[in-house]
Amino acid sequence: MLRKKFSYILSILLLTILVVWFVFFYYPKSIEIDKIKLQIKEMRHDLASASQANVDIQKIENKLLEEEKALEEARSRFVEKDDLATVSRKIEDFARGYNLKLTDFAPVFEDYFADTSKNEIKVLPLAITVRGKYLDIGRFTENLGSLPFYLEPKGIMIQRFSPASNDLKATISSQLYSWNH
Repeated sequence: MLRKKFSYILSILLLTILVVWFVFFYYPKSIEIDKIKLQIKEMRHDLASASQANVDIQKIENKLLEEEKALEEARSRFVEKDDLATVSRKIEDFARGYNLKLTDFAPVFEDYFADTSKNEIKVLPLAITVRGKYLDIGRFTENLGSLPFYLEPKGIMIQRFSPASNDLKATISSQLYSWNH
């Protein structure tokens, strides 16, 4: 019977030790481990978000560079005030490429220089007169947009050059856009 009591007391003592160990040691450590696992999970999520943010920033920077390049390309098509003299030579060379002869190039500088507005982009009205065949004049007019500057045709007047000739004379009213900074 003593042995039975001893075994009973030993069982209770072991059970008590087990409960105390579980309540005071195992369970708190288990909660602490769960908290650490949660922190690790949050850190991984934050790291993934930061990595994605870094990728997004890189994409935005690349887009910005593309937009700046496109803006610079667009800006480069505006004629600088100092380069206005080269426009007639470029138009003459362009016309020659379509078998046309530039017979008159008449910019309206009075309007251009009289414009005292603060706008960086100014419009210079032009009258371009070329001589040649009808189809060549059409191709020339159609491709004015391929010039290295912004030249917008506004109207065209075509006349026969002379009664004895098959050549035509076309006067193209247009606007040249310049950048003044």
